[in-house]
Amino acid sequence: MANPSTTGPSGAGTEVLRRFHATNVDDDPEVTLIDGDADHIYTIVSLFVGNRGGTETDFYLRFYPEGTGSYLILVRPTIPAAGIFVLNDKISITGVDELRMATGGQNCDVYCTYIDQQFAAP
Repeated sequence: MANPSTTGPSGAGTEVLRRFHATNVDDDPEVTLIDGDADHIYTIVSLFVGNRGGTETDFYLRFYPEGTGSYLILVRPTIPAAGIFVLNDKISITGVDELRMATGGQNCDVYCTYIDQQFAAP
């Protein structure tokens, strides 16, 4: 069990595989993939973005650390018409961080799997 505590491991917690899915995601508004809670670590296992439209589109993935500012993780990868984008790289966020995405205008379907590790504070 991962434990970001600086005082040593607590030995208590849970680890659960979760998913997020949404259909017809477009550019307004952003959709929140993960809205973090305190004492959690989230690791993205995979992200699938399917383009439902008849023309190519792009999207972005944005990270909001603890509600302050934002950072672009993926910037405008292109998805062909009726195509799919697959991200298999691991991304971890902690605590009250958020992970959001929006597309370049076409409606897309999104499926995201992630590990949710909750730990008990020592």
